[in-house]
Amino acid sequence: QEPAKFRQGCLKPDFGRFFDRTKELLADIKKEYPKIQIMNVIGEYVKAHSLMRNSNGVDFEETSGEYIVILEFAGHEGDITTSLDYCTVQMKDLEQRIIDTGSLRYHLENAQRQLVQIPLSGKFTGSVMFTPELFAELMFMVIGNYISDGVLIDGFEIRGRKDGVHFICARNFTVRNGVICTCDDGIAINAGDWPDCAPVIGSIENGLVEKIHMLPTEIMDKAGRQRGELGLVIAGVWTDWHPGMRLQRNDVVRSGNNVYAVAPMPFNTNETVSLTRPEHTKGVWKSPEGINFLFLQSNGVCRADVKNVKFRDILCDHPNSLRASWEVGSPWARLVHPEIPPEDYPKIDITLERMRTTVTNRSLLRCSAAATVKIVDCRSNGPLLGASGPRQLDGSVFPGLKRKVTITDCVFDGEKRTDVDCVSYSETELVLENNRQSRDVVISTGGKASVTVSGDTKYVKK
Repeated sequence: QEPAKFRQGCLKPDFGRFFDRTKELLADIKKEYPKIQIMNVIGEYVKAHSLMRNSNGVDFEETSGEYIVILEFAGHEGDITTSLDYCTVQMKDLEQRIIDTGSLRYHLENAQRQLVQIPLSGKFTGSVMFTPELFAELMFMVIGNYISDGVLIDGFEIRGRKDGVHFICARNFTVRNGVICTCDDGIAINAGDWPDCAPVIGSIENGLVEKIHMLPTEIMDKAGRQRGELGLVIAGVWTDWHPGMRLQRNDVVRSGNNVYAVAPMPFNTNETVSLTRPEHTKGVWKSPEGINFLFLQSNGVCRADVKNVKFRDILCDHPNSLRASWEVGSPWARLVHPEIPPEDYPKIDITLERMRTTVTNRSLLRCSAAATVKIVDCRSNGPLLGASGPRQLDGSVFPGLKRKVTITDCVFDGEKRTDVDCVSYSETELVLENNRQSRDVVISTGGKASVTVSGDTKYVKK
């Protein structure tokens, strides 16, 4: 393809005439739309120079220039004022009066008409008519909030028996200013979700959960304990299918570029040797061995990590605060297959900042996964950390599991209401630094746990 140069718009601006056209616009609005009140006018000239090249021989050069006017205005008459409206006009030259360009007149006329509105009362059924522009704005909002990766939930109260806010395969989200009282997970950050419940599974990245109040519930389990918890963070990883691998309920495997779950299958289904490769791309296929393979996705993704998720300014009045785990021994799922080597274990990277728990002798964080955790300026009436290792079906802890927990800017004083501050039953690297203390930090280890401690904070081991 031959190289080419493109020119469009005004490449040599006339700022004097642009200023005159802008003053002319204000005069036209005052004369033709006397009920319009101008809030702001912005005029600018933009010149762009672009080069586009690729390995296929494309060599394009583009130079463009345009005048831009941005108006902020509202309808106003006596004590009646409409909501603010905005309009942007882009012009390649100044030959035409600005008021006659783009959709400016349409917006000005609408703002004036909105001064006379008819209130609606009662209930009725009928069709809703959207202008093309309004419908485009509505779809932009729907796509931005519900289809894109960025999610904002601000100001809510959730009560019930199910999860409050549940994330799977999400990025760049914020949840804030909420009150939660549920019998399940208040905030579920479930990258490695149960496959027969999730439409897609994958990593969760860059999330913020802040200013949440978790209330106690009155619903008890069979042991007489309150049901529910403030939050659950789950990660997972799956492996490639091969003949002879052992599979059970909700195991996940990758075959080529397709990802499948062993579902639906009854609870407590014993492991089954898989000999026939799944290859379907829709629904459920039952192998000759009796294994149901549910097609999930075809993106080849084989990890579901949790990266850079922060919990900040949280108050928990519920006995169960935050839990970070792998689901490996429950009847619901096994999201880390025993064939996964230690170097491929799923990762959890979370920060807890200014979290408070009020229930005595209950851990701020229960962690049964390979994780990197930062606990910053937190207070608890129980241990800040309760760490254990996820166990396989035979009861053994996953080999090579590593965990690093940094505790900083926390207060350890004479008002402690628990015997220990950190409890670990599996290998943990614990960093204590820049904490405010009038006593030693008490660390308890159990079994064959190896806990290494560093930092400038004084501590004792029990």
